[in-house]
Amino acid sequence: MAGRLDDDRGRFCAAAAAPDAIADDDKGGANRRILPDLTRILLRGTATHVAEGCGGPATGAGLCFHDNFCRGIEALSAGQKSRIRWASCDMSRAYTEAIKAHCPHAKLVIDRFHIVKALNEAVDEVRKEQWRGLGPEQRKSVKGLRWLLGMGSSTRTKAHTRQINRLARANRRIHRAWVLKDEFEHFWNYQYGGSAEKFLKRWMSTALRSRLPSMRTFVNTLREHSANVLTYIERSLTNAVGEGINRIVKIAKNRASGFRGLHNFADMIYLIVGDLDIPEQIPSTLKTL
Repeated sequence: MAGRLDDDRGRFCAAAAAPDAIADDDKGGANRRILPDLTRILLRGTATHVAEGCGGPATGAGLCFHDNFCRGIEALSAGQKSRIRWASCDMSRAYTEAIKAHCPHAKLVIDRFHIVKALNEAVDEVRKEQWRGLGPEQRKSVKGLRWLLGMGSSTRTKAHTRQINRLARANRRIHRAWVLKDEFEHFWNYQYGGSAEKFLKRWMSTALRSRLPSMRTFVNTLREHSANVLTYIERSLTNAVGEGINRIVKIAKNRASGFRGLHNFADMIYLIVGDLDIPEQIPSTLKTL
C-alpha cells in the first residue's frame, strides 16, 4: 500500500518542513530478514522512516503495518498535521482509518491505480470462470484474451477492439464484463463532481444487473469507498511518487542480491532516497571544490 498527502498550498515541495506526502508500503512478507516495511514520509520525494516488517499471519501483519504508519504520522507536529489537506492511499481500511484519525482536515482520495487494478482483476475472474466451463473447441474463441482485456482504450488498437467485440457472440459474459470495464474509464474524464457521481451510480447499477459475481464484488467495494473515489474529480492525487520510491528500493535490493539484516538495508535506503544532504556532511577541510 502506498499513499500521499498534500498541504493546503497544493505544492509537492513543502516549505517550512511541512510534509506533502505520506506513504506506507508492505515490504515485509515472509522473509523479514531481507525486506523491510517502509513507512515513508515524503519530503521532496524522499524516505525518512524505515521500520522492521513482521512475517506473521495476514491480520497480524496488517496491524504491524498500521502501527508503523501511525508512528510515521505521529512524528509530525500538530501544526504540520493541520496543514495537510489531501491524502491518497489504496482501499485498505487500516490506512484509510489511520489517515482519518491522525489527519482530520485531510480529504482522502482512493488511488486510481488500485481501483483500475481491482476492476481488471474482476474482469479477469470472469474470463477464468468461463474458461473452466468451456470445452477444447470453445476455448479457442477466448484464448489469448488475458492481456487484451486489461488494455485501456488509449493503448488498444482498432484490431484489438474488433477481436474483443467478436465475443458478443462467442461469449457474452466475458464481453459484458469488458464493456463495463471500458465504460468505467469515462469516470476519470469528468470535471464536475455532480456529473461524476451520477455516472458512478448509473455504472454501479448496471454492473449489479450484469449477474457477474466478481463485478458485483467490485461494485460493493467501490460503493463502500465511493465518497473517497469521487474526490479524485476535485483533486487528481495519486501514489505515483510512492510507487517510484518502491521501484528504486527494489533495484537497490536486487543489485546487492539481498541484505542479511535490516540495518544495512535501511542505511542503503536512506542513502539513495533519504532526505540527506550529503555534501553538507563533508567537513569543509576535506572539500575540494
